[in-house]
Amino acid sequence: MSQTAIPLEFERYLQNQISVDNAPDMNEMIFAHIPGLDPSQPINRENGLPDVSLWVHQQDIDQVGKLGDNVLAYSVVIPSTVAEFTFNAIYLRDKNVPNSCGMVVHKAEETKENGMASTKSLVQAYDGAAQIAGIIVDASTWQIDYQARLKGIEEDHRLACLDSYGHTAFVDGFDVTQQADPNKYEVKPGVVYVGGLRGVLTGEMLQTIIAKPNGLYVDVVRQGTALSVWENKVTIAVSETELTDYVDGNGDKHYVAKLAGINADGSVVDWRVGTHDEKLMQSMVGMVVPFHVEGEKKGWLDGKGGEVSRIVDKMLWEYALETGLVVSQAIKDADPMTHAMKFGDGDGGTTFTLPNHHLGHFGRGTPSGAIHGATQNDAIRNITGSVSVGDRGKQLAAFIPSTSIGALFAIEEEFNTLPTSTESSVVNRGANVRFDASKIVPTADENRPYTANLSIKIHRGWM
Repeated sequence: MSQTAIPLEFERYLQNQISVDNAPDMNEMIFAHIPGLDPSQPINRENGLPDVSLWVHQQDIDQVGKLGDNVLAYSVVIPSTVAEFTFNAIYLRDKNVPNSCGMVVHKAEETKENGMASTKSLVQAYDGAAQIAGIIVDASTWQIDYQARLKGIEEDHRLACLDSYGHTAFVDGFDVTQQADPNKYEVKPGVVYVGGLRGVLTGEMLQTIIAKPNGLYVDVVRQGTALSVWENKVTIAVSETELTDYVDGNGDKHYVAKLAGINADGSVVDWRVGTHDEKLMQSMVGMVVPFHVEGEKKGWLDGKGGEVSRIVDKMLWEYALETGLVVSQAIKDADPMTHAMKFGDGDGGTTFTLPNHHLGHFGRGTPSGAIHGATQNDAIRNITGSVSVGDRGKQLAAFIPSTSIGALFAIEEEFNTLPTSTESSVVNRGANVRFDASKIVPTADENRPYTANLSIKIHRGWM
């Protein structure tokens, strides 16, 4: 981004020139390097030329032409023999008249390279400029800044790739595998788009990683000079903290993508994002889904309460915190059934534990009056039954059941009474009343509805 302005001192200079019948004469272009300059900020029109100590090059105007009645173009061709210099500001002036600055441009830093010829043009606009300055020549191709044009074309191409691939898309390769030496990790050659730049890793790369857990990242930057071939350079960075896009000390923009996570035990977790929509993957973080596949599934973790890294699964940990369902690991371990649907805080620093969907719980939408994320104790609907009894005669010693309904039933039994001195022994009948729910419903050693036993997994937010 750049800013341009015509200083107030040019207006005074123009009036003075006209008053003495002289045309304005912008005859010199000055290049300066101003420390801390922010080219996005408006230029103060009260200011003119900077201090001479900030000038890095000055040169007489080579060409002046008109771009219509009200616009003049001033150009210089800086010879290849001029030594290298870096600038971020350009000025027009009449070198024969003090306080005659006619134009100021603030821009991003640029370097005129050794051995490079460079053309720079400034366009100054004010009412009647061509007539007042006496310029009748039309500006031609000499006012074009080809370097700026080429950079604009490259940026358009980068943005087009960004629209197509998103910030990160691994097209091929970049597999990470642990070697026989547990501190060595190999990265395979591959192709990736990061920030719209196409990065190619042409050969295998070996990384040494001692500290674990840790992370691997792909860093892509476009670099070159005016006299060299520009190319996208790919490096593999190792960092225990998450890396993101950044600008280096030379002003080059680096685009960074997550490649792989290294767990505390040295195992590798694939962080690569394919050509699918990265935002879609991230929106799936925390999703719980049943799978027919019992084993490992890319992008998913078994929902069995296992311990994972807060660094490797940063998105899932952030999701856990957002849910408000994180409890201390001691509380979760003390009563796993009650806290089955909650995350544990792991070791309190680098790990956390997942909910456990394999303890026999049945999930449902939280009903009114229930606590979200809490476990409700098991229960069944009430089972009832009844037994009717009646007197079968005075010789009976007990009431005998006549009918039974539901889970209650009676078994009629005989028993003898001891004889008295005047009576012989008598056979009597009685009943035992029993309860058996299996007469009404299927029974087992647990309460459950019809059940499909599958593998419950939780999404990590990346593949």
